[in-house]
Amino acid sequence: MVNAPVRQPSLTACCAAFVQAPIGLFRPRPPDHDFLNRLTGAGLPRPQHTVRIRALRQVPKSVPTAGIVEGTRRPRRIPLAMTTFVIEHPYARFIVDPGMCTDVAPRVLSQLPAVLRVAVHPPADAIPTAAALTESLDGQAVDFALPTHLHWDHICGLLDLPNMPLRVHRRELEWVTDGAVAPVGGVRESLRDRPISTFDLDGPPVSTFQRSHDLFGDGAVLLVDLAGHTPGSMARSPMRTVACAFTPCIASTRSRIRCASFPLTTTAPAPRCWAEEQSVASGRRLPEGLLEPRH
Repeated sequence: MVNAPVRQPSLTACCAAFVQAPIGLFRPRPPDHDFLNRLTGAGLPRPQHTVRIRALRQVPKSVPTAGIVEGTRRPRRIPLAMTTFVIEHPYARFIVDPGMCTDVAPRVLSQLPAVLRVAVHPPADAIPTAAALTESLDGQAVDFALPTHLHWDHICGLLDLPNMPLRVHRRELEWVTDGAVAPVGGVRESLRDRPISTFDLDGPPVSTFQRSHDLFGDGAVLLVDLAGHTPGSMARSPMRTVACAFTPCIASTRSRIRCASFPLTTTAPAPRCWAEEQSVASGRRLPEGLLEPRH
């Protein structure tokens, strides 16, 4: 099978990214108080069902804190894991962000810019999503996968799960499949030859998020807009459970979040990074305990 060509950053873009990356360590961006003060809450729906959430076992990678949380130097390093979650609803059992496949280096990382491969390479003993599912569910069926967004570390586990249906935000799917050249590497192959259904965030405001989608129509699992990291990034907000929301690639809801942990993986220049920061800021205005760091 021949992989689709992938857009590669120019030398100028690479140099600019690496020049800008250290700036946040010494001059972190302050919170946008004007934006935060303009946010208004739309309230939360009353769910009709309870969901159960559990994390599949994964091996974390130790990464520099300053590369993840802007302006933060202590502790010097923090763990970062490509964790997949299982959500059990009375109507379905599904997985969120199947992010690890077998032989990830030749199958996925080979499509990334060479300068990034060492930085993003998972631990040698990282657990493929399919293996973690077998270990955790002991043969119980999974109805579908639901990625928060379409970057390789949130979808490539499906390479080992060829028959698993996928549900994905329509805007996100259009972004990653449009054109002969893929906007990011390691994604299109995971989408190939599988059942895919799409949805739009066309529901009412939820809390401080302006758009939503009620996955089962009962208020138990809500999808809300976090466009910025990618055009269709989302958070998932199961409303009646201990861990209540999943957000893509966010290190801490109480810390300054970097525009991108690895600058060359961003999908657009600074305005989109700003949009991501504002999306995260929206999450900070949620009731205490509602936003669960995802990555």
